[in-house]
Amino acid sequence: MNREALDTLLQHLLAALSPAPAETRRLFHGRGRCWPGLEQLTADWLQGVLLVT
Repeated sequence: MNREALDTLLQHLLAALSPAPAETRRLFHGRGRCWPGLEQLTADWLQGVLLVT
């Protein structure tokens, strides 16, 4: 993973969290080769907690 990939992830998360969802939601899914360098990441919003795996 490189700095550009992390910047891409941050942009997606900021957009998805503005405003923060009131329900559980997948914010980012890196599989599918759409986001080079982020293929192994998912980000979920669970009851006010950002979970990145």
